[in-house]
Amino acid sequence: MKVSEVEAEFHRMISEVREEYRGRIFDLQTKFCRVNSATEGVAVPAVSLPSNETRG
Repeated sequence: MKVSEVEAEFHRMISEVREEYRGRIFDLQTKFCRVNSATEGVAVPAVSLPSNETRG
């Protein structure tokens, strides 16, 4: 193989990897948004903050 052929093959492989990860990232973002916006059946911890009246 010539250097130009090796370089072209390298860039092709890099492009394939980028596309694969771009797809995975998109899938993860979609899943995160779906899970993050789903409030049904998700337990939300109760938080109680001390009021100014109870402080000494």
